[in-house]
Amino acid sequence: METTTETDSNDRELTPFEIKISIAQIEDRLIRVAKAQTEFSRIDGEDAMIKLVEKLRKKYQISEQVHLFHEGMSAALSEADVKICKPYITAFVKGKLTDDGMNDLIFFFEENAECDYGWILLEWAIGFYNQSKTDDIDKIIAEIRSIGTRSRAKAKNLPKLTNYR
Repeated sequence: METTTETDSNDRELTPFEIKISIAQIEDRLIRVAKAQTEFSRIDGEDAMIKLVEKLRKKYQISEQVHLFHEGMSAALSEADVKICKPYITAFVKGKLTDDGMNDLIFFFEENAECDYGWILLEWAIGFYNQSKTDDIDKIIAEIRSIGTRSRAKAKNLPKLTNYR
């Protein structure tokens, strides 16, 4: 007997293998940005910073549209921040973040450990401080929210990111 309905490929759950691959890719981008921003934060002087940004983008294969934050100007994502994000990354890929969990993750990336989380999570650079990309921010955040909260089952026991720093 054949089924009468077709599966929508855009609305299906990921296989365990696809979940592992997605988590690994996101964690890889997260670590690359953290390493670049850690190195970037060690430099003083505007001329040295401009030259270093290009070298770091090439070294860590980071898109030109991704703004690298400097610890002296903000609370830039560091290598120490990566570990605390891992449970949230797993829940994001599985679509199991609650609305509060999603808000915690976005707040953490925007305020506590600044980074271009659009590029980290989706490979779509938000382009902070790049006026031509500003219109895309709402679209990117909406897509992040729809992916991270899509599952009916939720991860309710995640550590609070807002209490981290």
